[in-house]
Amino acid sequence: MERIEAEEKAAQEAEEKRPAEEQRIKEEKRQEEEKRVAEERRIAEEQKKKQEELAEKKRNKERRTAEERRRADEVAAQAEDARESSTAYAKLMEENRVERERAATELEKRQKRIPSVTVVILPRSSGSKKKLFKSKSVISDESSEEEKELTPAPRGEKRKRPIKMIAKGGSYSDPDDDFEPEKDGSNPLPPSNNSSQNRPACSRLASFAINNANDVVGPETTHRNVREGSG
Repeated sequence: MERIEAEEKAAQEAEEKRPAEEQRIKEEKRQEEEKRVAEERRIAEEQKKKQEELAEKKRNKERRTAEERRRADEVAAQAEDARESSTAYAKLMEENRVERERAATELEKRQKRIPSVTVVILPRSSGSKKKLFKSKSVISDESSEEEKELTPAPRGEKRKRPIKMIAKGGSYSDPDDDFEPEKDGSNPLPPSNNSSQNRPACSRLASFAINNANDVVGPETTHRNVREGSG
């Protein structure tokens, strides 16, 4: 009897404790579920963070690659510009060198074609001092047409254009002159309004110099209108 009462009492106590136990079990399950959800959320956040870090690293790598490519392109462009500038400078220097050589060659040719003519004027009297005049005329066979026109005609032929002769005391030329020298090479001067006695000594000396210049430079370089040249 006592055993039966003890069993009933124990069953009654168990019945009384069941709701509390069930509540405790439910609470434990709820806490475990919350822990599981929090852990899953934490893992998801960590994975998301890792993905973001990977994406950032990828973007940084792409950015660095683009920057390196841009710098490489700039360096290549600068090298190309420097090469073109160097080529252009070398070409310009070569053209200048060729031009200087051509000018030097042309100058040397011209200098070789410039004869030095010495005209000796003998005095009328033995007491006078002889005077020495030098003149230079440029005769070019390979130059312009204007220089070719200045070339004196052969002896005995009419010249196309008179040559200007520069001497001490002045110069002379007459484009309209149709003067032809004598066949024997002499060059008589036409009569003048002023006789040799009325002209000054320097004028008579100039006329005498022109007449005697035929022996040195030929009759082509003399002129009939310079007998009044200044001394």
